[in-house]
Amino acid sequence: MNREALLTGVVALAFGLSSYQLQGEADGFVFVQLGIAAVSLVYGLIVSLRSARKATRQIRLGSVYRVALMGLLAVSVAIGAERIAASSNVRFDLTFEGEYNIAPATTEALGRLDQPVAFTLYFDPGDPRIRRTRLLLETIAVGRDIPIGTRSIEESPDAEDRFAIGSSNTVVIQHGDDWRRVDRPTEGALFEAMAELAKHRDSILYIATGTGEGDINDGTDAGYSGLAVAFQSDGFDVRVLPSAVMGEIPEDADVVVVLGPQRKMRNGALDALTRYVNRGGSLLAFIEPGVESGLEALLADFGLRSPDALIIDPVSDPVDGDIGGVSPIVFNYATHPVTEGLKTNRNTVFRRARSFDLRKSKPEDRLKALVYTSPYAWRHFGALPIGEREPPQMPDDIQGNYHHLVVSARYPRGDHEGRIVAFGDRDFASNRYLRALYNLDLVMNAAHWAVARTDRITLRPKSAGLIQFPVPIVNSMKAFYGVGLLIPEILVILGGITWLRSRQA
Repeated sequence: MNREALLTGVVALAFGLSSYQLQGEADGFVFVQLGIAAVSLVYGLIVSLRSARKATRQIRLGSVYRVALMGLLAVSVAIGAERIAASSNVRFDLTFEGEYNIAPATTEALGRLDQPVAFTLYFDPGDPRIRRTRLLLETIAVGRDIPIGTRSIEESPDAEDRFAIGSSNTVVIQHGDDWRRVDRPTEGALFEAMAELAKHRDSILYIATGTGEGDINDGTDAGYSGLAVAFQSDGFDVRVLPSAVMGEIPEDADVVVVLGPQRKMRNGALDALTRYVNRGGSLLAFIEPGVESGLEALLADFGLRSPDALIIDPVSDPVDGDIGGVSPIVFNYATHPVTEGLKTNRNTVFRRARSFDLRKSKPEDRLKALVYTSPYAWRHFGALPIGEREPPQMPDDIQGNYHHLVVSARYPRGDHEGRIVAFGDRDFASNRYLRALYNLDLVMNAAHWAVARTDRITLRPKSAGLIQFPVPIVNSMKAFYGVGLLIPEILVILGGITWLRSRQA
């Protein structure tokens, strides 16, 4: 039993330490594993010592020396490898999501800072988050001459007052005489702080308002304040365009965003948008099922027809307690700059959407479907029954098919080229869903493509509080790195015990 106990202890210790390393924190699973390891190892050693006393005469001293020497050598090699790795800039990210692979957008934001940059991490002694945050800062700074300081809050009263530091694990980014405080230093938060420090606005973006469009001043889940901040972080000068009195789109507009009007837009506003696209302007249009605002007719005139029907995709699980299938979780993307970097393992989620049919209005127009459902999706015309908890069944007279949820178009008109990217859902970009999965990347890349700034198309860093569906990926991976390791651990232990007993036999 001593060898079985020792094996169990070593495996439990390895899995406990691995779980701690992967999660960056010690949860209940880690403590249980360390407890099992301690009990098993102590028990195994006691049994081994008792057995050793009985067989002392049979043990050769040379064998003991060889075992001790091999153990010492193994420990020395492990310590040496750890020291070499710690002193070098070579890093290996073995986390499932590549947590310590810095997003290209973060590197670009750092590169746009034209004055000396310094990171300072303020902490309270004993805060377990410091190790992970410092590693993140070091990874961002790799290859650059950026000082990274760590200072105790208690020993830095002047800095605490100057930067209004309210809690441990706060990072201050200094850029010349300017600075930004990041209270929750995820890569996404650091990226946004550096983008603000860059203060570089390449394009002017107008957001229409006044006929029930999404509110960029609303910070609730249903609002769109996060979208405005994201546009600013990506270098857009965001301005408001009242659609209720819109007579002409300003000449300095590089792109206009219309966030799903809930009321009928004025004919004058729709005509202004049409003239704007025809003279080479760019439009990002978000429409909603069950709403006819006039924007849908405008898109149809440009060849982007959207029947007023709700898309049902039966392969999608319920989202936020809604009926299964009515909120497509999408993983099919066409090859296009807007979808660059998006693959089948990088999903986007739509909160009840309508789809598009493409039909050119002029031969030279170039229309492209960018994001589409599974081949089992279908259109449901009419409202869903109130209180219904089961997804609608596909009628017998239709078949499932791919449906386009996001489309793009280019319209050559003389010396100019207008561009449109249309989304069949406006909730897709709300505060609740913008940072879910890869929604943010799709919207931002669409904006950059619309203004022909494809060099800024990239994948952005994800925040720690990412909303993921159907199960949050952060929670999923914590479960996998924790109790999810239990089954493979048991299999390793059982396999090892079986091997040991087969050798004894």
